[in-house]
Amino acid sequence: MQIGDALRRGPRVRIEKKGDPQKGPYRITVFDDDVLVEANLINNPMDLGWIKKEMNKGLGLRPEPERSFLL
Repeated sequence: MQIGDALRRGPRVRIEKKGDPQKGPYRITVFDDDVLVEANLINNPMDLGWIKKEMNKGLGLRPEPERSFLL
């Protein structure tokens, strides 16, 4: 899964890589002035919630309310 601006560059841009791209899970994240602007996840579904939360925060969106599911 890839979302955001993968081509972002500049003096305040920081690229972080975590994990092993061959074995997974693997994550590449791009921050601009400490705001998440891009994420690339390979064999890494566990980070989807974190990515969504951080991107919403960077866009100035409020967190979604907690939902309770009854079975």
